[in-house]
Amino acid sequence: TLFRSLFMALEHCVDELQGRSKRVIELRYREGLKSNNIAKEMRLSSGAVRMLLCRVRSVLRRCIERQVAGVDRGRAT
Repeated sequence: TLFRSLFMALEHCVDELQGRSKRVIELRYREGLKSNNIAKEMRLSSGAVRMLLCRVRSVLRRCIERQVAGVDRGRAT
């Protein structure tokens, strides 16, 4: 199903993240912390955390799109 493909792509793409990109996603979505708490944990400003989250979400979006497109191409051949 499409949901399963998207979920698997998300897992793959998150696994590919490194360093503070991976950490900020873990803190936000796995631990459920808000930006101000992430900022304290990572010793960044709240604005820097929000910008980092925005950038990492864009990276994840592009990665997921590539993964899903690859799955679709694989089925077509």
